[in-house]
Amino acid sequence: MKTLADAEKDGVDYLKSKNVTSLEQLRKLPAEAFVPVPGSARVLRFSPIVDGWSIPGIPLDVVEGGNANDVPLLTGMQADEGSGNAPLTYGKIPAPEWHKQVQQLYGDLANKFEQLYPSPDDTAASVVEKQSARDRGQASMYLWCSKAIQKQNSKIYTYYFNRATPWPEHPEFGAHHTGEVIYMFSNLDKLPRPYTEDDRKVAAIASGYLLNYLRTADPNETGLPTWDSFKTNPPETLEIAPETGMRPLMSAEKLAFWKEYFASPLAARAPIF
Repeated sequence: MKTLADAEKDGVDYLKSKNVTSLEQLRKLPAEAFVPVPGSARVLRFSPIVDGWSIPGIPLDVVEGGNANDVPLLTGMQADEGSGNAPLTYGKIPAPEWHKQVQQLYGDLANKFEQLYPSPDDTAASVVEKQSARDRGQASMYLWCSKAIQKQNSKIYTYYFNRATPWPEHPEFGAHHTGEVIYMFSNLDKLPRPYTEDDRKVAAIASGYLLNYLRTADPNETGLPTWDSFKTNPPETLEIAPETGMRPLMSAEKLAFWKEYFASPLAARAPIF
């Protein structure tokens, strides 16, 4: 994570890129000035930083140092967190382009990756692009929780949300980033979409878990599928879907690969999603 000094320098550079010298001038620019040019790289320009106040240190360092607040945690991910990064190609990438990305991302581990996620043709490449991103995210969550649980007494609950909001105009986004929010808060009526009974079922389950967690620090209640708290063995998570329940994270071989990957310098280039 960036330090306060790094972020301040980025801010000054950003002002220069807009040909202004102050926040007051920046606020007077039209909205169009902040919309990325079509085809340009998507950059997460503004994100949490280690400012020494709201975030006193790199979060994992705080956890490993035993300085994090010992409170119950509930964390999870969407099945298609990364779909917004490249919606036009997500899940439909040509094999040659995919193999090129694999070499860039996994370097010396690329051969191991290809053995676990074979992609001999375009169809296979499109499938493993999604599946490997999902596994990478789940492995990352598992490894973070494995560190945290060693330093706290409070329980941790993890989920994998696998229900795409009905979106006929853009099915390519799938179960996209933040897509679970409308279900967690049971707000389906706030977004006009062609919902089905499965969507209402998922919303009832997801919001039930969240309400219980807020009330008691435990998402479980009679009538809801059992949500086991995090433990390192066996590696499991709760899949929130029309058929909600605990399930294995992934195969032992794949989890071993991701452990090796995240322990290597290659992980510094890992996609955010």
